[in-house]
Amino acid sequence: MGCECGEFSLTEMEWSVPSLDDEGCAEELQTVLEEITAVRGVRVNMRQKTVLVGFDADYISTKQLTAAMNRAGFQVALSL
Repeated sequence: MGCECGEFSLTEMEWSVPSLDDEGCAEELQTVLEEITAVRGVRVNMRQKTVLVGFDADYISTKQLTAAMNRAGFQVALSL
């Protein structure tokens, strides 16, 4: 899903994060993603073990976001 929001194109994608077990993990994941310049928003859902990321797809890909989460120690899979 995407929209033209002024100067950038906002895309939202959801990843499954099976290792999302506690608030500490959720906060760490959110921090990792928010430090990425092209990320415009992060919503972590602990109950469903997912993270929804809003990002500018002109500057970063889902593959790069997945790699960033993996480097931070989270094994994730793009939700379909």
